[in-house]
Amino acid sequence: MKILALDIGGANTKMAILDDRKLEESSFYFPFWKRRNNFYNFLKGIVRFPWEFDAVGITMTAELSDAFQTRSEGVQFILNTVGRVFSNKVLILSINENFLTLEEAFRNPLMIASANWVATSWYLGKKFGTGILVDIGSTTTDIIPVKDGRILIEKRSDLDRLQNNELLYAGVLRTNIATITDSVPVDGIDTRITSELFAITADVYSILGDISEGEYMCETPDSRSKELGDCEARISRIVCSDVETLSKESTHKIAEFIKERQIDKISECIKKISEKCKIENVFVCGAGTFLAEEAAKKAGIRKIKKLNISTASALAMMVAEKLERLPYR
Repeated sequence: MKILALDIGGANTKMAILDDRKLEESSFYFPFWKRRNNFYNFLKGIVRFPWEFDAVGITMTAELSDAFQTRSEGVQFILNTVGRVFSNKVLILSINENFLTLEEAFRNPLMIASANWVATSWYLGKKFGTGILVDIGSTTTDIIPVKDGRILIEKRSDLDRLQNNELLYAGVLRTNIATITDSVPVDGIDTRITSELFAITADVYSILGDISEGEYMCETPDSRSKELGDCEARISRIVCSDVETLSKESTHKIAEFIKERQIDKISECIKKISEKCKIENVFVCGAGTFLAEEAAKKAGIRKIKKLNISTASALAMMVAEKLERLPYR
């Protein structure tokens, strides 16, 4: 049996193929806000032989892209497209941990909007039973409590999760620095920063060596390169400076400060969830695994383990379980 799973994000689409116990993963950059009308051709390009799959699992966050006026419009656009490509083989993940058919999903669009966190949380519960999932991606951080195999979230929309410390809109690539802090130290002086989109977290983590140039998987704010020198120039610009007037050492200290502020924000949420749910172990995953580990330590968590699975792969395993094949065991 061959299963395809797609996690369709606003900037990146992740794909997993499960063929018996063999699992393959890949990721593709597709900015919905720029190219939404090319989505059908994009899907046909990355999945050349859709008929070879026995089932196709779908989850999405791209409906929140400002390419769409409303989330319902985004969901229906994506459903229409995947329906054209995969026909009736599609199973769409809902926020209630079950799968809907295309017809059911069209009738309940907000039940499947931004449900991708369910897949990795489900996997954690199946394999380990209890723990807090800290999944840091390019744009967001999910902080999900799981106890005795059950996801401990009652209200599951993105708005609800933002209000309950379970979703933090900050990641390791696409986040505007101005959303993390309003000031940074420059040569020992606390200095307010601009609110312009001059630099993003990918610049910070490139400078600090946490990500490679190849892992800088999004567009740069100024359309220049992802090389270290250009990352430093973008960071210097947030304090209305440049690489001619701000030293490399100062730029690196600014990057270190921003990283610490982001760790503070994430660790605060982890601590609140840990105390509320009485869970003292954390599982980290995603592009920002390195950041999740540091945030968990700062929150006082001693038991920290890497969850080596992507959302798309976890989704493929959920589909497999629905079809009574259990590769996670």
